Parts: sequence; C-alpha cells; structure tokens
Amino acid sequence: MTDPLLPDFDADRLECLLATAAREAAALWLARRRPGLTKPDARPTLPDLRDLPLPIEALPAELAAMLASAAPYGADPLNLAHIPSIGNAAALIADWFAAAANLHTASALLSPQGVALERDVIATLADFLGYGRPCGGLLTSGSSLANLTALTAARDAALPGAGKEGLTGLPPGRLYASTAVHACIPRAARVLGLGQNALVTASSVDPERIDPELLRKHLRADRAAGLRPVAVIATIGTAATGAIDPLAELADVSRAEEVWLHVDAAYGAPAAAIEPELARAMAAADSVALDLHKWLFLPYETGCLLVRDARALAASFSFRADYLDLPHDELDPMQLGPELSRGLRALRIWASFRCIGTERLREALRHCLGLARSLCESLGKAGPLEVCAPVELSVVCLRLRGSERLDGALADCMHRELLGCLASTSPPIQVSTLRRGGRLVLRICFVNPATRADQVTYLVERLEACARDVNSVTGD
Repeated sequence: MTDPLLPDFDADRLECLLATAAREAAALWLARRRPGLTKPDARPTLPDLRDLPLPIEALPAELAAMLASAAPYGADPLNLAHIPSIGNAAALIADWFAAAANLHTASALLSPQGVALERDVIATLADFLGYGRPCGGLLTSGSSLANLTALTAARDAALPGAGKEGLTGLPPGRLYASTAVHACIPRAARVLGLGQNALVTASSVDPERIDPELLRKHLRADRAAGLRPVAVIATIGTAATGAIDPLAELADVSRAEEVWLHVDAAYGAPAAAIEPELARAMAAADSVALDLHKWLFLPYETGCLLVRDARALAASFSFRADYLDLPHDELDPMQLGPELSRGLRALRIWASFRCIGTERLREALRHCLGLARSLCESLGKAGPLEVCAPVELSVVCLRLRGSERLDGALADCMHRELLGCLASTSPPIQVSTLRRGGRLVLRICFVNPATRADQVTYLVERLEACARDVNSVTGD
C-alpha cells in the first residue's frame, strides 16, 4: 500500500500513473509556449466535487482538460501585456520532486536538508545579484510578503516595543517612497498599524522617482515634528514603466539620516546581475524584496527577501512554543518571517540555477533588454508612434504621435482602438495600457526569452499599420 487514503493504490499503479501524468503535464507545459494563444477561454465547467470519487487513473486527463483553456496565457511570446511567470523546465521537474518529498522547512531540526538548501539558494541569489555577503534572507510566496516582512523589521527597529506592546504611545511612524511605489506598500502600512497615511510621497519633478533632496527635507522635518522615520522604500523597476530610483543617492541620505533603506525590486532585481553599477547601489540597502517568478523565469509563488542582517528579522519574528519543542535557532526560517508551515520552495530555484546556469540567465536578461531597445530604435523619429517614457529596463511605453494635442477622451479612445487592433491580428499581440500624465498610453513588456527578434519586427509592423488606421485624424 502506498497511500492509506487510497488503499488499493499500490506501487505498480503509482509508477504507471505518474508516467501518464508526466505526459499530460508535459503537453500542457509545451502548449503554453505556442504563439497566438494569448487569452484564456471562458471559465470551464468544473466537475462537481460532491460526485462519487474519481478513479485516480482518470485524474491526469481530467486535470489537463480543466487547465488547458487557461494554460497559454502566461508564456506566449506574443503576450507582451504584463510581467508574468513563464516558468522553466528545470523548475517544473523540481516541483514534482518537492511535492514527493513534502518537506517542512520551518526549522533545520524538522528538515536539515530543506533549510540548508534554502540558505544555499539565498547565498547564490545574493551573489548573482551582487548583494554579496554577509547577508541573510527568506524565501516567500512573493514580493508582497517579502516587502511586508522587511517593513515589519524596519518598524520594530525604528519603534522599539511596537511588536510587543503595539503602537499606542509611540511616535507616529513614516515611510517614504515615490508616487509610483507598488500597491503592496500602502497595504503593508495598513497591516503594520502605521496607517496608509504614513506613506509620504518624496517625488518632486519626476513622479516615478524619489527626489533625494526632498527626501532629506521630509526626514528632518518629520523628526523635528516628533514623527519617527521608519524606512525609505526605493524601487528597481516600477510596475508601470520599469523606472529605477536613484539608489546610490538614496543610500547616502538613508545612511546619513540613520533610516532603514528597503528596495522593492520585485521586477527589476535581475538587472543587477548584468549591470554592475546597479548591483553596487542595491548592495547598500538594508533589505531587498524580489519576485523570481517575474524576470528570473521561475514558477509563481517564488519570492525572496534578502537582508543585510538576518538578526533584524529574528528580532521581529522569533518565538517559542511548547508544541515545537526544538532547540532555539534564531536563524531558522520560521524565526525570520510570519510563516510557520513552509514547503520546499528552494528546490525549484536550485534546479534552475543548476541546469540553466548563471551565464545563460544573464544572456536571457540581456536578450529581453535588447528587444526593448530594438523596438524603440525600429519606430523611428517620423513614424506614427513615439516612446513616451524613459526605457530603463524591458518595459516600453508608447503613444500615438500627436495624440497629446487631442482631447483626452478622444486620445484615450484611439489608444483603446489600437489595443484592440493588435489583439485582432493573426497571430494576436497582447499589450496593455496605463495612464501617464492622465492619458492612456501603450505598455509593452519584454520578460520572456522566447520572444524573438523577428517577432519584434512583426510587432513593429502591426503597431505602425494599426496606428495609421486610428491616428489619421491627428494629421501626423
């Protein structure tokens, strides 16, 4: 017997079923990479879980059918609308083994192999990104949790006693960021009891970047008013345009003003692996949050927090419980963050580095950056579209040339038509929109190394053809 919940399921049946499941899963994974399948179909009809139990041999086919309509969206090389996970084959295989091992990585006493692997992976990531050593960290489900964990440590460092006694009687805390900071940051301020209004905008001329001098003024004025600066939150790769805060200058201000510098690098952190200057600037941060399922090609729910000193996390999260009668180790994962039940997240990362290697990862990152630059260069100075935001990473924002002179509602309508025109081409191209200066513009994201140079040529051809159709009223 291999499973007490399925008493007739013996080892021979398991081996046969896993072979079938592998074929079905492989077909599903490969289908996600076919161009032209950029939108999931309508939600499928799901089997009723109240029906009699399904024979387990029928499960692979049923799962494949359930997921087939949703599968193509993320990894289609012509889906340029967002920054999705594309995954990779090494991680796919590792996840099978992680599920089979089913390790609990809360503590080295519960899983010495799993915790050792996580620590090795964190050190590997720190080296790859130039964050260096000494450092510590934690693997998380994503950067939202990584950001929250880092800001908890920053709050407790700035407001001693807040974690145990609460905020009553303590000076109001303040967080500082640009107007383009990710939505998870004000949510974290609410969860931490600081309140969303604790988030101070430190942008001036450029709304997508922190102004270091304005930041310095805010910090000094707030201290003089009896408020307590908790953290400066810089961004590497804003969700909208991929903008990067002036990290080196912010590090200088933060160090002089003795305030925690946190970097939300959910999307942009991998760029540090190929841009030494960015790596050096990021290395000055007290903590860095990243989403490996974005631009480092891992499956969803692969986040990471890097910290210069893991003891700061332990000061916020360390605990003892009689039912966990384990020797106390403040560097166990369960002592560094809010999660106790933790699976083997590290295996998929380890397998990806092991099989892909750092140089091929860097090549993939350079490829994506090159596609973005190629798009900009191919548009030309007299074409119907123009770049309307600085291109620092692999996101390109475009607008119809001359549309800024039109009525806003009309210009927005034209950009929506352009979006629809691209989606109706064959094969279809998916891009997204965002508001810049109050007006809709197109947003095109290159984070998939499967997107080829000839597909960018196709994109440019279709962009210009569609733009001429909808832009004729501007006279440009």
